[in-house]
Amino acid sequence: MTLRDLTPQMAERLDMPRGSKGVVVMDVEAGEAAEEAGLQRGNVIVSVNGQAVEGVGDFERLIDAARRDGRARLRVRTEQGFFVAVLKLK
Repeated sequence: MTLRDLTPQMAERLDMPRGSKGVVVMDVEAGEAAEEAGLQRGNVIVSVNGQAVEGVGDFERLIDAARRDGRARLRVRTEQGFFVAVLKLK
């Protein structure tokens, strides 16, 4: 999965509130854990295991910490609202 920090310009294009934080899913490869979790291009990941994500660095740090459990709960924002995705980790 390819991620990018959510910028104010991207937040506006995605019709998100001013000041929104997170990472935008730019690409998901077929067959990888992100696709199995239901993530799609344009989704915004706002938290990992209940901890806020402000950028790609936060996301990577929180995912590394979750590896011992083998999975991470992601709170994801879409144009329709929020959902929780479970990402299986190796």
